[in-house]
Amino acid sequence: MNKINYLFNNIAILTIVSAFISACSNYVENNITQLDLNTSVTNFNDSLYLSQRAVCIDCNKKDVYISDYKAGVYVFDKKLKFNNKIASVGKGHGELIAPAMMFADDNEITIYSEGFRSFASIENQIVKKIPTFLPYDNSNLSRFFTIGDTIYNSIINDKNLVSVSIAGNIIRKICPLVEGYDLIKNTPLSERHLLKGEKSFYIIGKGLPIMQEYSFNGAEIRRFDLSSIEILAKAYEKNHKTQSDNSYFVVVNDVCYRNGRIYLLASSLEDKYKSNLLVVIEKTKEGFRHFATYQFKGDIYNTFCVDDNNVCYTINGKTSAIETYILPTE
Repeated sequence: MNKINYLFNNIAILTIVSAFISACSNYVENNITQLDLNTSVTNFNDSLYLSQRAVCIDCNKKDVYISDYKAGVYVFDKKLKFNNKIASVGKGHGELIAPAMMFADDNEITIYSEGFRSFASIENQIVKKIPTFLPYDNSNLSRFFTIGDTIYNSIINDKNLVSVSIAGNIIRKICPLVEGYDLIKNTPLSERHLLKGEKSFYIIGKGLPIMQEYSFNGAEIRRFDLSSIEILAKAYEKNHKTQSDNSYFVVVNDVCYRNGRIYLLASSLEDKYKSNLLVVIEKTKEGFRHFATYQFKGDIYNTFCVDDNNVCYTINGKTSAIETYILPTE
């Protein structure tokens, strides 16, 4: 009788421990870790909701910023409490038309206005338009970055991939097209995201399976074949076979660099179209390695960012909710 009680007691303990581990851990399937949703916020006061055209989210040490085509630029604290609106949509002073991609550091926010086809800086909640008018070869919905007053921006329809500008004037173009990857007949396929690291920057194809590391003066350091990541291989294969000059499959929708890791918001062709994978790449002494792949709870996500505490902020494209996830550190 004592042996039976001992057996059942141990089974009960194991069941409780297993349930606890399961509740506290992210679920792993096919080498993809299913992330647990931490918070989800859809309305911030009686009148403030994000539209389905909230195209970019970014953060610094203090705040979270969201650009919404239809409304402007919002500021939230790290707990997603609404602080204020720092730019509205319009043609007047301090207003922007179709605010799109942005870059946030601890001093100011730089944002690209699609309607004006130019950049603006926001410092101490004051919008300062940078006097420029970018040509149509600007890659509108691709990440860019700044170093002081210098803007590094992705371009297409050019023999180079990056323009470097100060006060609205392009001072040089760097990083030539990559032989064997870029197709002149399909220039939209050549769109890239730019990502600032500590001592270098990264050029990441939106539809091409290539990631390159460059010095800030434009010298290539190394590259990585993104199609080597199994979950992305089918999508890249589809792009390789495309015959249309204006058609391609966006594999990498958004990017972020934080704590020495490169994060890609990626799509796949498994089952049906989804954009809910977070692919993590790590730098090593030898080059790059695929560290992990995570999956958000929903199916479609527009944009994301990761802060210094490994909190991931993202926007659900179907519900227009801001969601947060705690990313594993190991």
